[in-house]
Amino acid sequence: MATRRVRRALDPLCFGRQSSQNKIQCSVFWYAASAISDRACTARTPPPPPRVIDWAADALKNCIRCQRCAQFSQRTSGRRIAAAPYQRKCERSLSPGLKSLASVSKTPFSMLEVVKSCCAEDQSPDLYKSDNSYLIFLRILARLMKKAKDSAGAHPWKQIKGRIYSKFHQRKMQELTEVGLQNFFTLFLLLATLAETEDVTSRVLDLLRFLVPSNLSSAQQALIWRGNFAFILIYVEKNLDLSVLAENLSHSFRETAKEFLVSKGDYGQKHTHWTLLSTYVDGVQEVFETSSLLQLSEEKLLNDGFSMLLPACRESELSAVLHFLQTAIARLR
Repeated sequence: MATRRVRRALDPLCFGRQSSQNKIQCSVFWYAASAISDRACTARTPPPPPRVIDWAADALKNCIRCQRCAQFSQRTSGRRIAAAPYQRKCERSLSPGLKSLASVSKTPFSMLEVVKSCCAEDQSPDLYKSDNSYLIFLRILARLMKKAKDSAGAHPWKQIKGRIYSKFHQRKMQELTEVGLQNFFTLFLLLATLAETEDVTSRVLDLLRFLVPSNLSSAQQALIWRGNFAFILIYVEKNLDLSVLAENLSHSFRETAKEFLVSKGDYGQKHTHWTLLSTYVDGVQEVFETSSLLQLSEEKLLNDGFSMLLPACRESELSAVLHFLQTAIARLR
C-alpha cells in the first residue's frame, strides 16, 4: 500500500506526465525523493523496494532540471544532502540500489571536466538520460554550496566540510575500489573548485597517505596520479603555487623511473611501471600546455627521473617521452 502511494506521488513528476489532480508542491517532491534515498543509505532500516529506489533516482535527476525544485533544494540543510551517500561505501553513488554506471576518467583534464559540468549553471537538457545518480548528487551539492556561500558566507561550507571529512579515514580509504577512488577524487575536486582549495587539497594528501602502494593495483595507482594532476590543474586555474603537489608527485615519479630502469628483463614489471610513468608524462604535458606563464613552480615536476627513463624506453615509449620533452623545452624558452 505504501509503495503504491509513493508511486502515485512520484509518477506524474518523475516521468513528466501531466495530471489535473496533481497538487503536490515541489517541496513535497524533493522531500519524498531525498527521504527514499536516505532510507536506502541507512543500514539500520530495510531498504525500499528496488522499483521505488529507481523512482527516487529519477526524481532526484528531475530536481536538477526543475527550477522550482532546485530553488527548494538550496534551502535544504546541506548537511543532510552531503552526508547521505557516504553512510555506506563511497563507490555506491546515492545508495546500493540506485542506478549508477561508473566510469573512470582516463586523463586529469577529463576528470576535471566532469567536475566542471557538475558546477555549471546551465544544465544540459539531456541530463535526465545521461547522468548517473552519483553525478546528480554532486550537482545538487554544487548548487547548495554556491547558493549558501552567496547568502551566508563560509558557515555552510564548514558544516558540509565536517560531515564529508568525517566519512573518510584509514580503513575507508583502504577499502576503496578503483570506482571508489574515482568518486573520492570527483567529490574532493568539486570541493576544491567551490571552496577552500588549499585546505581541501591538504586533506586529500593526508588521506592518500593511508594507501599502501604495494596493496594497490597499477590502475589504482595511475588513477591516484591522475587525481593529483587534476588538483594541479585547479591550482593553475586559480593561480596558486603548486610546489607541495609537484614535489609529492615528482618524488613518486623518480622512484618509479628508477625501478623501471633496473627491471630491464622483467617485462611484466616494466609494463606495470610504464602504466604509471606514461600517466605522469601525460599529466605533466597537460600542466605545461595549460599554464600560461609557468610561474607556479611547474618546473618542480621535472627531475632526473627523465634521465633514468630515456635509456630504458622502447621505441614507442621513447617517442611519447621525447614528444613531451619537446613541448616542455618549447614552453620554457
